[in-house]
Amino acid sequence: VDPDDTSIRSFDLTSANKDSSLLFEPSLPYPIVESFSGPKIIADSNFFLSEWLSRFIGIRGKLANSLSVSHTGFLFARYLGCDPIILTGQDLAFFDFKLHCRQSYFENLFLSSTNIEKTTNGNRYEHFKKYRNSLKITEDVFGGSAFTTLAMDSFKEIFNEENKASN
Repeated sequence: VDPDDTSIRSFDLTSANKDSSLLFEPSLPYPIVESFSGPKIIADSNFFLSEWLSRFIGIRGKLANSLSVSHTGFLFARYLGCDPIILTGQDLAFFDFKLHCRQSYFENLFLSSTNIEKTTNGNRYEHFKKYRNSLKITEDVFGGSAFTTLAMDSFKEIFNEENKASN
């Protein structure tokens, strides 16, 4: 779903499990689709390119408001009739100023570009401060307080609305 070229480097498609399928929408960088060897499932979205293509090839399956990879996964699971749908690892807040989980592509990218004169936590805090204009406090899954961004909070609201609509 992510049209950014960094998604090409986010995971290794050459070692993908042959039993896995790639669910994508037309804005995904073509090298990902081309190099994936398993079955491919294309879904329409509300991105301009997808809407434009639908005029010529017809609607291929619309998943509603898919604004992130996690929304696409959730909406597709719901479309398939999965119940319950559990979003393991879906993180819409910051813990200890960490923007990404350990061993993820973006965490490794962050660590490789950090200032060696500071501690890892110091670098994380400096990176975290870049988001200060869009930060807000939210309730975490344990009832405590956590930082989130306005964008991530809107993602949470979309999940909540989609969940209400399906009940």
